[in-house]
Amino acid sequence: MKPKIFPGLASLALATILLLFQLAATNAVAAKSGLKGFTFAVPPVIDPTFGMPRPKVIANTLGAPPFWIWAASVSDHQTVFLRKSLILKAPPNKPLVYVTADNYFTLYINGKKVASRLSNSMAWSQVYRINVAAYLHSGRNEFAIKATNDGGPAGAILWLIGGDRTLLKTDGSWHESDHPKQHWQTGTDQSHWKQATVEANYGGGPWGDALTPWPDHAPYLFHLFFQPEHVTVIHHPGAFSGLHSLARILTPQNRSALRPGYRGTSLLAPARRIQMQVNAGTASPEVLLDFGQEVAGRIQVRGAGGTVLIGTGESRGEALRGPWGGWHSFSLNTDQTESTPYSAFRYAAVQFSGPGPIRLNRLRLDFKYYPVKYRGAFACSDPLLTKIWYTGAYTSHLCMQENIWDAPKRDRAMWMGDLQVSGEVINNVFLDHFLMEQTMRRLREQAQGGNPPAALPTNDVNGIPGYSCAWICGLEDFYRHTGAIRYIRSQHLLLLSMLRYMKQAFNASNLFVNGHNHWCFTDWSSKLHGNAPQSYEATDLYTCMAVRRAVLLLRVMGDTTNARRYARWDKTLIIAARKYPADSRTGTFTDLRDVNAMAIDSGVADLAQRRAIKRYILGPNCSSWRQIDSPYYNNFVLFALGRLGLTNQGLTFVRNYWGGMIHEGATTFWEGYDPSWPKVHIHQFLQADWAQGYFVSMCHGWSCGVTNWLTQYVLGVNSTGGGFASVRIAPHPGDLHWISGRVPTPHGDILVLVRRNRSAESIHVSLPAGVRATIGIRGGNATINGTQAKVIKGQRLHNYIKIPAAGSRSILNIAESTSGN
Repeated sequence: MKPKIFPGLASLALATILLLFQLAATNAVAAKSGLKGFTFAVPPVIDPTFGMPRPKVIANTLGAPPFWIWAASVSDHQTVFLRKSLILKAPPNKPLVYVTADNYFTLYINGKKVASRLSNSMAWSQVYRINVAAYLHSGRNEFAIKATNDGGPAGAILWLIGGDRTLLKTDGSWHESDHPKQHWQTGTDQSHWKQATVEANYGGGPWGDALTPWPDHAPYLFHLFFQPEHVTVIHHPGAFSGLHSLARILTPQNRSALRPGYRGTSLLAPARRIQMQVNAGTASPEVLLDFGQEVAGRIQVRGAGGTVLIGTGESRGEALRGPWGGWHSFSLNTDQTESTPYSAFRYAAVQFSGPGPIRLNRLRLDFKYYPVKYRGAFACSDPLLTKIWYTGAYTSHLCMQENIWDAPKRDRAMWMGDLQVSGEVINNVFLDHFLMEQTMRRLREQAQGGNPPAALPTNDVNGIPGYSCAWICGLEDFYRHTGAIRYIRSQHLLLLSMLRYMKQAFNASNLFVNGHNHWCFTDWSSKLHGNAPQSYEATDLYTCMAVRRAVLLLRVMGDTTNARRYARWDKTLIIAARKYPADSRTGTFTDLRDVNAMAIDSGVADLAQRRAIKRYILGPNCSSWRQIDSPYYNNFVLFALGRLGLTNQGLTFVRNYWGGMIHEGATTFWEGYDPSWPKVHIHQFLQADWAQGYFVSMCHGWSCGVTNWLTQYVLGVNSTGGGFASVRIAPHPGDLHWISGRVPTPHGDILVLVRRNRSAESIHVSLPAGVRATIGIRGGNATINGTQAKVIKGQRLHNYIKIPAAGSRSILNIAESTSGN
């Protein structure tokens, strides 16, 4: 039987098209009016709050949640012993410990047995919550866990909370043994103990967010409730009655009724009370819920009379055939709300079973939302590029959860390479401080492994040399946008210790040789992870970029001694990297576009090498464009194209690559993609992380860098001083007729509108008070608000006009400059 589709909201494509017409009309009016007051607005495509007031961010006093830990290797029917000391000045009032293990455990405190689960292997999700005041004393306290794995994944997790702060949690500082001696629980046994292995952060790995009960360690996240956009009956439509109470069509009239005064463009329908009955019998009727776009959260259901089976997926195929995290079964009881684990998805398949009628009064999305405002904006004469900008912005927003994760479905973890890309989008769109600072700090603390900040770290960030580079680059990006000098200074000693650690990975010739023997990851594409020479080359070049940015940060902090020291190292690194290009025949840095892009972005490639890269690697019709790369390193490729002056080629690449995902139905950008992959049921053919299919994330933070490129290169707005004390505005319109955008700064928003024709170009700029600007123009003559401007001759594509900081907002109308590519 053909599935029956119930009407819902307008499609994402239609809503975006309508918005783009609105943007074009708004900018046309602004242009005709001479931009008096520069008041044109560019509303966001996505408004997840549906007009609800954004709550203030609440500070997190508990810090990062604990990790799942185990021994270095995992096997079935394995028992490990875990131990950690805690020194207390005085026992806290009502200390609560949360503890569980996959599968069995016994917890000891100071040699006394506190809790034990010795049966029911599926009960790992049921956490023991115990007041342990009677077991603690002043001074040293010994926590010990005996844990047994029944089969499959293994891990133990513990969190000790006193009041509003964390006292102890499982992490890499715990120790483990498989053959402890007698009295091991008291800490007297010192032999055969090794550092425990972190299996996953809370919320990640095979366990996800399924632990119950569990403390709310992220009070800065909020919950909004929505209905699906469409409901499709997959099996037995005759079993349902009242299904129309679930699906809605949000017209402007009922939008206003649901949320008076709302003028946004949310595609999510606010939840309302439903009245629905399913006569299941033996038929197992099934519906597919479609929320119209990727979301982060969980499905909630409440009712009575039977059982529901729920699976979620980022694609229809994943929800129906292989839900991430499996199928979740709930026996409905009156007035008891059941919830799936948190994840990211667009679709949810719901199956019903039971001998009698099943009555539902709740079936909704619990949307887990980090409350930030879309301050940045972008629009241009190509609607596809505008949609791509907002899709990247929304991708980064969904990754803003307990921390800024690589992806809200998988891995749900902090990865610094992803954060360098998504974090810059967050800077350009939201200018968020709290979650950016927290995530960068936690990543760096993990690498430090408990050592004092001035001591060497125990590992690279995420165990990847290139991600240590990404941490430095991310820190400098954050400072340029926010000017958060107090936070930067708090990282001073950690920056110096990381630089010393990174230096150990180079040989006497100042070439990267992976001295710590870590995972040398560059990208998932061939030859760019592991110990491949191309991966070493990319990491060498990445280090050049990172050390240069570290020198800038050291100067900002007033540490001139170390700034000079590492400036000398940066110089020797660049000389060495230029001296030994991997392909002596062409003068390029290997035959891979990823590596050569980093040579350009890092500033290592000299003029001759830039020309060689442009000719053999990144120019039109080069063979490297047949290589399959992830969206992660294609971010660096985009910026390299810009630095080589290949604007139109970059725009074509964006339309084909990120636009290709949009044409395939993407509402967020994917972990892996290539336009050559099959188009039918495309989620089955996505590849990343040594895997293919539904495992691959369709919302991944490292894939949204195209939003940065459109803001920083095409619109051309770049901070050149901490917190936008100074800015360079040098647009690259390429084949576009007009571009407009808004960039948030601590001083207020910068607004830019660029219009061009065959022979002339005008740039309209609104600058907040206190911001110095350098405006890049394409010709040699220009006027500012009708007065002849002094033009400073520049290199490559632009000449420049310097605008001093004004005491109040400046409105600049710059015309006419001769256009070019």
